Amino acid sequence: MSTSSIQAGNPAIHTTSGSDSVQGEHRRKNRIGLAMLSPSVLVLLVWMAVPLAMTIYFSLIRYNLL
Repeated sequence: MSTSSIQAGNPAIHTTSGSDSVQGEHRRKNRIGLAMLSPSVLVLLVWMAVPLAMTIYFSLIRYNLL
């Protein structure tokens, strides 16, 4: 007479090729979206960084105490 035991643990995760292609499609769409957004984000960063840098520069160089 033999006994067998079943250990409880994490179930095996099985992926199918269909779910892989869906993930790949989502990643591709995300990359396209990020590529289209990046120029506008860079313009906004420059739009904010240049005046900030000029303000700091002029406050250190061209100061007038009166």
